[in-house]
Amino acid sequence: MDGGVSSPKTLTLAEANARLPQVRVIMARLQELGRALAESAEGLEVLDGAAAEGSLSSEALSDQSDILHVRQLEQEEAFRSSLASLEALGGVLKSVGEGLVDFHAMRGDEMVFLCWKVGEERIRFWHTLEGGFAGRQPLSRW
Repeated sequence: MDGGVSSPKTLTLAEANARLPQVRVIMARLQELGRALAESAEGLEVLDGAAAEGSLSSEALSDQSDILHVRQLEQEEAFRSSLASLEALGGVLKSVGEGLVDFHAMRGDEMVFLCWKVGEERIRFWHTLEGGFAGRQPLSRW
């Protein structure tokens, strides 16, 4: 074993498209958890404000803060687990909010990304590893 970083697993277009039903379910969960985490963070900010104003008793503040912290930890763990499931399918999460997932693929001798976005029926675009979403090109230029 050389101890180096292994190359990412590459998929064919057919393999990546075949995984989309599972990817859709996982992405819906990741987006739901992303929203929930944002709400938890907002709730903690509100509690911090209430603490600064002294508008809640220290006991009530502590109880509510503990509940929100536990909820946030549970959401973070569920997010990590869902992300691991996506990665096990060969997906690379690019944006939770926009629902962007890439899959490593080979285009000749070049490693590229097959690019999929929530709402798209199938993979129709690709881009270079550095190109990102703005560099998406239709598969007709594959």
